[in-house]
Amino acid sequence: MKGINIPVINLEDLIVLKCASGRYQDIADVEALLAGSFPIDRDYIIKQLDALQVTLATDIQKIILQ
Repeated sequence: MKGINIPVINLEDLIVLKCASGRYQDIADVEALLAGSFPIDRDYIIKQLDALQVTLATDIQKIILQ
């Protein structure tokens, strides 16, 4: 269908938002997303979390930095 725009979020920004929320389900989602086969720019995620001043639990930091 021409003329229809569907806004989407990129995977890295979705992970950033889920990390920022800090809810258990969102953290589980982050783990699942990072375990998938999609290429993920982990440096971008870390930079965005730093810019937003989001403090992550150590176990989540390890998952992102793997």
